[in-house]
Amino acid sequence: MRLDNTPISTKDKLESIKQSFNYYFKLISAFFRWAWLNTPNYLRSIVPISQWLRYYNLRWLWSDVFSGITMTLVLIPQSIAYAKMMNIPAQYGLYSAALSPVLYGISATCREASVGPTAILAGTMSKSLARIVAANPHLSPEVVANSLAVCVGAIMIILGFLRAGDLIDFIPKSITMGFINGTALSIFVSQLPKLLGVPVDSTADSTPVLIYNIFKNLPKINYVDLLFGVGSIIMYIVLCKINTKFNLKIKYLLTLIVICVFMLIAFCIFKFHPDFKLSILRHMDINFRFTFPTVQPEIWAEAQSLVISIFLVCTMEHTAVTRKFSTRAMYLVDNSQEWLALGFANFASSCFAGFPVSASLPRSIVQSDCLAKTPISNVITGCLVLVVIYALTSVFYYLPMPIVASVILIASYNLLDSISLWRRLFKINWIDGSIAFIAAALTFLWGIEIGVYTGLGLSLA
Repeated sequence: MRLDNTPISTKDKLESIKQSFNYYFKLISAFFRWAWLNTPNYLRSIVPISQWLRYYNLRWLWSDVFSGITMTLVLIPQSIAYAKMMNIPAQYGLYSAALSPVLYGISATCREASVGPTAILAGTMSKSLARIVAANPHLSPEVVANSLAVCVGAIMIILGFLRAGDLIDFIPKSITMGFINGTALSIFVSQLPKLLGVPVDSTADSTPVLIYNIFKNLPKINYVDLLFGVGSIIMYIVLCKINTKFNLKIKYLLTLIVICVFMLIAFCIFKFHPDFKLSILRHMDINFRFTFPTVQPEIWAEAQSLVISIFLVCTMEHTAVTRKFSTRAMYLVDNSQEWLALGFANFASSCFAGFPVSASLPRSIVQSDCLAKTPISNVITGCLVLVVIYALTSVFYYLPMPIVASVILIASYNLLDSISLWRRLFKINWIDGSIAFIAAALTFLWGIEIGVYTGLGLSLA
């Protein structure tokens, strides 16, 4: 600081500018040097497969291929079923199941998680999509669902890049348990009209109103749909008994066996009786191509709260899977990386007209039973779904819709926790047990938003 009034010479000014320039030049150079040295490591951390692929043991390949093939056989009928559950054309379920497992597989840290359409997400979105479309008739359910995938994927990618995965640890396990059980029960009830052939819109009303409408419309029951639906469930139960008695270890293929048997029956019937009164899937209009995802302003205005709900559901469902299997196999899962991987999966789904995806607990159990060694099994699953989209969709022409309902019923039943587990939770901590029960009841009766938000509020109180 100058104390006199002597004017600063031009030489001093130039010297000061030179010193400042040198300082900032060194600072910027240090930053770029740091970025040059650390960016490759950071990019490799974003795509974990680049770090462990060189250590891949070829002896694991058969396990990953077998797991990928098995998961494809399980995922395809479920994807079709979950799309129809939301009143979305069946092919959009296949679109959602194609590239999302591939993107997840190359960027994930959990080898057992099976990513794709899930019963929980479909159950969460079905009523909300119906409400938004009713308020905006020019919109279609598939367009709204695609916009949700864009938004959810973007949120997850941002949180993943920010390495905010520690926030996941603040989600209580009791809330996750409550919302999964409540949603599973709600899905179970919502599929009864299709299983029984009762003309009721299962996506339009709350669960109590839906139950009332089912009983009100019982005289209009379609006995052909009822026969196929109930028959498929009975066949599934019998096959489960046989599988257990003879220890065949093919439980994960039983649903596929039931579907194939009843598709063959429907094919034979329609060949001789084209006017048979059975609801079948018929033709799927395949138009699988890349489109850059966008969110229309009216969709964003209607679906802001729904985006947060879907994000929470995706996170909780996925966390339930990763916690379960990483604890069982005693390895670490990076929550931030999982958010990033799931965000990539949702963004990939949205780029090909798909809807939100997450990890499915029942499918992940199957993937674990198939002894998947690495996330490459997800990549194989996605590639095989692409083959089905381009070459084999005509196979599902005679898929009976009551069988689709039974697939969803079976999946939702497998999500329910046993009564003994609930009793154990109440004995260990009755407060957590009560919060889980309240979250389950509210989710079942009035939807995921009320159930989850109330449960989170109670757990924080």
